[in-house]
Amino acid sequence: MSPLESLEAEYWGSLGPDERRAEQKTLVGLAHLREGNFAESLEAFDEVVALKGPQAYVWQRGIPLYYLGEHEAAAEYFEQQARLYVGRFRDAPSSELLWAAAARA
Repeated sequence: MSPLESLEAEYWGSLGPDERRAEQKTLVGLAHLREGNFAESLEAFDEVVALKGPQAYVWQRGIPLYYLGEHEAAAEYFEQQARLYVGRFRDAPSSELLWAAAARA
């Protein structure tokens, strides 16, 4: 097993059942996003938020909202995620605010 595979196995092994399910659903949401299946992507990200709680940092959830034409909801979601990012990481958000500006435009 390579060092990277070992690290990944250690990460997945450290997660509880709900955390593991949330991570797996995040990967599903990203896969649907890449395929252009925006409704399915949003559904997967909604499940992640349900598993992690309302303060979950899942900024990618706003992307399918944007592409489904829910621009105001997307902008508000990205801005909320930017606030969470600042609070959690004490750093300036970038992707979240770029997407929020695009949604508001």
